[in-house]
Amino acid sequence: MSLLLILSTQTLLMASGNCLQCIACVRAGADPADCTGVTRPCDPGQLCMTLHSSRLYIVNGINLHFVRRRCMDSNTCGQRGSVSSQSHKMKFSTDCCSTDNCRVAIPMLPPDNTTFNGLLCPASSSSLGDEYEPRHAMKCSGDEDQCFKFRSKIPEDSDRTPTEFQHGCSTAQYCAAHKFIMKFDDSDLDLDLHDVECQVAQRKSFLPVVNMLRCKRCSGSIHTKCEKYVTCGPEHDACVTIILKSTKTGGKIVLEMMKRCGFSSECKTAGTITSTLMISSRNTSCCYTDNCLSPIPDVPTESNKTNGHFCESCYFVVHGSCKDGERVACTGDATRCITSTMTMKRGPESRIILHRGCADPGLCSNTNISVTYAQSTLQETRLCSVPGISSFHPPIALFVYFMLLSLFIVM
Repeated sequence: MSLLLILSTQTLLMASGNCLQCIACVRAGADPADCTGVTRPCDPGQLCMTLHSSRLYIVNGINLHFVRRRCMDSNTCGQRGSVSSQSHKMKFSTDCCSTDNCRVAIPMLPPDNTTFNGLLCPASSSSLGDEYEPRHAMKCSGDEDQCFKFRSKIPEDSDRTPTEFQHGCSTAQYCAAHKFIMKFDDSDLDLDLHDVECQVAQRKSFLPVVNMLRCKRCSGSIHTKCEKYVTCGPEHDACVTIILKSTKTGGKIVLEMMKRCGFSSECKTAGTITSTLMISSRNTSCCYTDNCLSPIPDVPTESNKTNGHFCESCYFVVHGSCKDGERVACTGDATRCITSTMTMKRGPESRIILHRGCADPGLCSNTNISVTYAQSTLQETRLCSVPGISSFHPPIALFVYFMLLSLFIVM
């Protein structure tokens, strides 16, 4: 409804001494379902407002919607904005009408915008165990050009923490509208006492900037239901999905998928490593926001046409042996010789995979990867060379000794 028409109707109501009757209700859930409730008389100058908000809980990936209808001041109409912190991402939108018990359609939330806008804000959250004063900064995105500081005082008879706080990025609309957004019931009292301060975000910060991504983590069959989220290290800037296809001698094919924290330099890299015992193909896709879902990439197409190159060949897991001088004929676009080493450690368990053979050049662009979260560590190293040019490959026994020693140091 036009704000001018609303204000005109409001003026007539105030002049006649009549007050609106508005529906008062609230509904929460995974979908933005409408709510119904009792009729309440409004104060002079108020309108019937509908508020639609969503809150994404970054820790567990749950996204809840809230729809509220109630009497509110006219300056709360036609507002929309967002706020982001370490633990939450909240969006809201409002609309109003000015006849008794009127119901406007549930307003659409502002679209997601994850593009970094160049601004930085202090970041912290008591729900994540941080101290009140932030010790690092976060990157702001989209229209969020304000730094907010939020403090919530919980009533003493509540079982929640007496004081909660957050720091992060927000739009100017949130800073102006936070008080009415926090009204959860149909009374005129907030459940909590909230204190929000906002300042214009800056392009520089005296605090260290961290990405603070949360990504899904799982590995196994391509049909694995991946539900676990982990907090990435500050060096990680992408959520990575890797598709792996392994073809062993004899034709047995294993198709696997891995989701984890990673690096943007890993993204859109695809290729195949070919040896006499194993053909390993992989492809990678990425996304760059909390709890995002990167698409499952296609498996690279393998070629049987030889290209005239030869490379040393070897494949083993943990303990094994390679025949001296064994070589494999390269095929398709595999114009590099590669030694790929993957060390995986999860708790007391560890696994080392070595694969040496022909490879696509795309697998040689990102040659050293190290990912650590919780009790898990993944280290991957790739050494590449051009076929026909000598390159250093340590004797296999010495190589195994070196890797086991490195693993012992990690443990």
